[in-house]
Amino acid sequence: MAALRERLTYANVMATVALFLALGGVSYAAVSLPRGSVGREQLRKDSVTKSKIARKSVGRSELRRRGVTKGSLSPWIRRQLRRRAKTGATGPRGATGARGPAGAAARRVRYSAAASGTPEPVTAFDLNALRLTTSCDQSGATTTLNFSVRSADGATLEEVITVDDGSDPNTPGSASTANLRINLPAGTTLPTGGPSADTGYTRVNVDGIYVSASTTMEIRLVAFVDGDADRCSLHGIVVPA
Repeated sequence: MAALRERLTYANVMATVALFLALGGVSYAAVSLPRGSVGREQLRKDSVTKSKIARKSVGRSELRRRGVTKGSLSPWIRRQLRRRAKTGATGPRGATGARGPAGAAARRVRYSAAASGTPEPVTAFDLNALRLTTSCDQSGATTTLNFSVRSADGATLEEVITVDDGSDPNTPGSASTANLRINLPAGTTLPTGGPSADTGYTRVNVDGIYVSASTTMEIRLVAFVDGDADRCSLHGIVVPA
């Protein structure tokens, strides 16, 4: 007892009392707090950190539905999720589908010839029951690009034409525009005439729609007559709808 009394100093007694108070306080808090009494409102911001959470202590069952949103994740986690989404495994290739019907084939129009007093008509295009023939005629000093149209079916040709002429096609003068409708009787060749020039040039841009009971086609043409060189040309495209 004497030896024990010699060791009991004021500091030893206070340290022992402090230890029991600390342990008692922790035990009291653990057993006296009602269940669910400490929630998000009672916790200071950033008071619960990663180091204070035991490994695997928080799982899917502890999280509310949609409790963790995309905005709650760190930028690094979001980058990893985006990267995995981009590099996901590619599924097996599906079977090749049936081949679809062939699309409408456009027809190119190309004609160029020197003027002649007895020209041989040339077929510019023959597509879907519509045929256009052309010739470059010379009569005195006048060069003319003549057209003839034949439709196997009764049809209508609606056209918007723009005409310009002058001495230099690269610096054209004023142009004039007109709307035309040509009725095409079935099986009849119809001469329609065409642009002409004595000197300089004459140019006609044609944007037309051919309509019959069986087909519709878009026709886009540029007719050019060079009165100085006595030549004719026709370029364009015909597209079935």
